[in-house]
Amino acid sequence: MWLFLAIVLLLNFACSKDQPANNAETKHFVLKWNENQATTQEIEEAKRFAEEVYTKYLEYFGVENLPQEKTIINLGGDAFSENGGAPRIPFVNENGEIFLFRFETGYLGELPHEFAHVLRFYKGWSSDGFLEEGLAELMSSKLFPENVGFSLYGFSTTIAAGLWLNEDNLIPLQELKDKHFDLNLACLVQSYPLRADFFKFVLEEYGKEDFMNFIYAPDAGSYGSYERIYGENFEALEELWLQNLQQRIDALGDTQSQLQAYQAKISSLQFYICKRGIDF
Repeated sequence: MWLFLAIVLLLNFACSKDQPANNAETKHFVLKWNENQATTQEIEEAKRFAEEVYTKYLEYFGVENLPQEKTIINLGGDAFSENGGAPRIPFVNENGEIFLFRFETGYLGELPHEFAHVLRFYKGWSSDGFLEEGLAELMSSKLFPENVGFSLYGFSTTIAAGLWLNEDNLIPLQELKDKHFDLNLACLVQSYPLRADFFKFVLEEYGKEDFMNFIYAPDAGSYGSYERIYGENFEALEELWLQNLQQRIDALGDTQSQLQAYQAKISSLQFYICKRGIDF
């Protein structure tokens, strides 16, 4: 999740200090782990999948926008401790190293998202958390639509964002943007799919060339950058996105069954759902 998010770094500080005893290298990655943190099968799977992630990002962004040095991936063991409590959250530290933890789907569900942060760490990083998290989740879902990790769990952004199209749970995008530090993790089950679907709409509606110009602009993510590149202010783009999302929901033949299945998945993981008037 977001590179410099203070709460994430605090939650994972101890893990980032440790120097793993084991490592394995591929063409573009160095995997690190301590004893009992990863099995041989998990290491081999991580080596293979990491290179697949690199290849897909290379095809989309070009070699000039990818890291020139090998990316370090730290495998830190189970996300949940035996004592319970909040899970350790995957993140990228200030050196551009990825830290992953083992969830029910394994280590790798969040790797495509985190590698997008590494790519931005290398070139194009903005100060706008709304853009950086939205871009990472967009690219993860676009390049790996079958991914069963957080936040889509194998569902489309249309379904994952569409679940929140109600008065109580739909967080306005401007509020998500302006209050990123307050709402990003507190409302993560809503914030991640809503942002991802918004940027999916922007990319598909206006095209890749404008999107690349937008994310690599010196003022990327600022309100002015939206209007300058897309010819619409942020508020207008949000309205157009909401209309488009509703149209996509209406066009799905099995909308209700998909929405129910996604909601069941969210409920099974006991995510907190933010509510209007209470959380935003």
